[in-house]
Amino acid sequence: MVNMRSGRACAFAKSSRSAGLGVVAADGVVESTLIRQVAPQQRDGTFGDAVALDASRPPATLELTHVRIEGAARAGVTNFGGDLRMRDSELECNAIHLHGVPRAQPFTFEDLGGNTCGCAGASVECKVLTTDLEPPSVEDVPDP
Repeated sequence: MVNMRSGRACAFAKSSRSAGLGVVAADGVVESTLIRQVAPQQRDGTFGDAVALDASRPPATLELTHVRIEGAARAGVTNFGGDLRMRDSELECNAIHLHGVPRAQPFTFEDLGGNTCGCAGASVECKVLTTDLEPPSVEDVPDP
């Protein structure tokens, strides 16, 4: 279930490329949702994020509760300058589980408990990696 309090989001059910769920300059809540096998773009092999929060025009907030994210080609969750909260969620076999980049403001991740990260039965710490990845733009996301 995706609940947007304001702004814009786009979600793709299966075989998505670039991003599985994108939230841009909006406030949202995602509950009891499975996002898997998000592939990079065919034309250039970029992106491939299961969830992308973009606060290029702040504010942008997102809460993930009981969400399973698996097999993202680039990142399970990317946060570009937004405020993200996560509870009771599983990140499984993503190239990067959690990724953050400051934009107009710093990004924040709040662990509300019960989150797991790993792959094929091996657990790893759910920690945020910071690199210079670019967010997918609305123009980069194909029509479903």
